[in-house]
Amino acid sequence: DDDDAEPQSLLEQASALKEKLESTLTTTQRADLERSNEETRILREASQIQHNALQAASELAKGVTYDTPLRTTWTPPRSVLAEGETKWNDTRAKWHILLEGHDVPPPIKNFREMKLPPPLLTALTEKNIRRPTPIQMQGLPVALAGRDMEKPSPFHYPS
Repeated sequence: DDDDAEPQSLLEQASALKEKLESTLTTTQRADLERSNEETRILREASQIQHNALQAASELAKGVTYDTPLRTTWTPPRSVLAEGETKWNDTRAKWHILLEGHDVPPPIKNFREMKLPPPLLTALTEKNIRRPTPIQMQGLPVALAGRDMEKPSPFHYPS
């Protein structure tokens, strides 16, 4: 009888062992195993998607340079502009914001002063997000001004 014969290949042996194991599982154990397998599959796919997205972005960016900033009509509020460079640098020092560049927009310490659209302000309030993080204080005005920006890793130290 061929069904009683020992499996010949490693794949056949592994499949037979898996079937034998699964036949001894309770309904709860089987559900846990299926959930674990599904989580593993999802994590593997997410990891691959993330890798592919980064790979595609890096490939697309090869050799691309931008000489002019994105056109935008956003400007910092007059009250923030009136504070001046000294106050902006004090804020940057307080929150450990390091930057390089010229004509950098000032850090802004609340979302309302950033002139974000009302639906976005409402969504932030609903999520109990009261004020920007340090990277948002400086990064959002930079982005809103149409400037480019790079946030180094926590282990990057300027030379």
